[in-house]
Amino acid sequence: MAVFKTLVRTAVAVSATMLPIATGAQQPPLQAQIQSSAPRPLVVYPNQQARSGASDPDREQPINLVCPGTVSVDRTSSTGIFSGGSFGLATGTKRIDFGDSIDVRVRTDNTGEARIPKKLLPLISDGGSAGWFPLINVWRSSSEITASVRMNANYKPKIRIDRMSGRITLQGALGDFSGACEAFDSTSQRKF
Repeated sequence: MAVFKTLVRTAVAVSATMLPIATGAQQPPLQAQIQSSAPRPLVVYPNQQARSGASDPDREQPINLVCPGTVSVDRTSSTGIFSGGSFGLATGTKRIDFGDSIDVRVRTDNTGEARIPKKLLPLISDGGSAGWFPLINVWRSSSEITASVRMNANYKPKIRIDRMSGRITLQGALGDFSGACEAFDSTSQRKF
């Protein structure tokens, strides 16, 4: 242990004496450098957002959205063909659009849930709570909100909400959704 302490003291002494030589400038003593070193603040550059959400002024506000829009799903259909004594099967895929809506809640701790249209639900899902599925990997910035909707262990479609335009998109293997969101106050008086 004594050898280790001697090596550390020697290394510190050599670095303290070599630093002014290497830089060509007079440096304060090593003890003053150690005492004056304080934790540096997080630097966020103009094209970069802090993932912690600390730079977002709306971080502490819960968000409740209702987002009407269009669900687009691919449907496969098969048709039997009988011609000239032969039977064949023709299979095709067709994109079908439905009108529906997504509801989104994001709490102050960047957790939340979303109510997804039934046309986009997998056959096997965790069921959610009254149709609400948890949001994971939620990230809020001043311009957008992104997350994944956990419908089961293997299926987590991505959701993105543009906070400037109100546009929402959900992209998954079972289909897509696009629409426009409106904020609503869940504590306000009912309309009817």
